Amino acid sequence: MPPAFVYFDLCNVLAFLDGDRAASGSPFRLNVGMLPVVAALERARVPIGIVSNLTNDAWQQLLGLHWGIIPGRFREIVRSGEVGLSKPEPAFFALATTRAGVAPGRIYYVDDTLQHVAAARSAGWEAERFTSAVAVADSLARRGLNLGL
Repeated sequence: MPPAFVYFDLCNVLAFLDGDRAASGSPFRLNVGMLPVVAALERARVPIGIVSNLTNDAWQQLLGLHWGIIPGRFREIVRSGEVGLSKPEPAFFALATTRAGVAPGRIYYVDDTLQHVAAARSAGWEAERFTSAVAVADSLARRGLNLGL
């Protein structure tokens, strides 16, 4: 059964976090490889969201970059700085599950941190470690959601 909701971690999945860039302005760099995945999910009418441990200050800095994709394309955004919980806390994933409005087993999640992937799986989510946009598309196809990429 294909996922009914897809959550992405923000840092290093949708936006690379590069500490070396912080000295020259923003430490964020858009992961353009994920743009076709996000667009294909939208075409398939699969709701998508972000779960992130970003602080409020980092979030505001990211919004200041005026990328069209963030926050506009995401139905739910669950951030530690907003909710007072953080990954890998079980309560964080429980809140994100409630906001998604689907059963935990219908949520597909991608994160670059193995501890967060393990916590999501413990919450009942389908979860994979991020390696590339191609791997995300392939993983979704194995779950019955062929994005045509």
